[in-house]
Amino acid sequence: MLAGEGGARAITRFDARTWPVTFMCEVDGFTLPAEAADPAWRAFINRPSSFGLAAALEAMTDSGLYHGDVEAPLDPDRFGVSIGASIG
Repeated sequence: MLAGEGGARAITRFDARTWPVTFMCEVDGFTLPAEAADPAWRAFINRPSSFGLAAALEAMTDSGLYHGDVEAPLDPDRFGVSIGASIG
């Protein structure tokens, strides 16, 4: 987008030959940051939820609530996040 080009192209994440639309804007090169989720849970986190977790981590970092210090976590009685995601 910054280069003045559209991001839509042929779908590569699944076989779209039988669908009426065969193009979309895919997110390439995304990796969930290590500090966004416990390694034991990573296998259970779907791609859309990974986007949400990464965005939440970025927002917390930008706001100053998270500094990468695992020894000083946020007080769970004073802070919370509610995430809802649906597939299908």
